[in-house]
Amino acid sequence: MIGNPALGLAGYIHGAKGGIYAGCSLAPKACCAVYDAFMQGRLDEAIILQKRASYIPLVGSFGMAAAVFKFGLHLQGVCGPTVAGPIALAEGQEDKIKAWMRKLGIEV
Repeated sequence: MIGNPALGLAGYIHGAKGGIYAGCSLAPKACCAVYDAFMQGRLDEAIILQKRASYIPLVGSFGMAAAVFKFGLHLQGVCGPTVAGPIALAEGQEDKIKAWMRKLGIEV
């Protein structure tokens, strides 16, 4: 198993059977697409998809992961944006998170 979505394809090439990525709760299609393309022998496509999925670990640059995940899931209509204190989304991060999600191919 591989634990970093930025290294997913490299892990699969070297024998990893799958991955467990916290950030993929926001972008499951991006993570699955890399795996599926690799498993189906479409390496050129997997490389392109991996480049997109490599943005996932940047979630840590927007503040506390739980607050960022909750906000991102809220933008997708999954839940509300509120997290339990003392965790909170840092002010001014909303537009950065939206831009990050668009880079991952998520409509927001």
